[in-house]
Amino acid sequence: MNGIIINSSNIRVDFNSSSLLGSGYLNPYTGILISGSSNITLRGDGSVGHFDTGVLINNSKNVNISNMNFTGNKVSVMVINSSEISITNNYLYTNTVGIKFHNVNSSFISTNSFDSNDI
Repeated sequence: MNGIIINSSNIRVDFNSSSLLGSGYLNPYTGILISGSSNITLRGDGSVGHFDTGVLINNSKNVNISNMNFTGNKVSVMVINSSEISITNNYLYTNTVGIKFHNVNSSFISTNSFDSNDI
């Protein structure tokens, strides 16, 4: 099933080396869904893996993802209709797709490591 749903603003999730693991990327579930929100931070040397989509950001603003590991997802991070997205210092490995952006403004991807992703 889906992991965490964030539909409020001003939320910080610090993984503190914890993992959020799904039942495999062939199932239609999302690890973290951020929808209609702003000022969201995901960070902390944790892992999100084995989901169809690791993190889905939709219609949101000012979302920061840093120092995370993404593994075994169909898509690690998908961003749709959003702005001011920052994806930095993450390790994305053995996913089908690392990062997908659709209709995204004023955002950046910086100093991430991509390893053994299909696309």
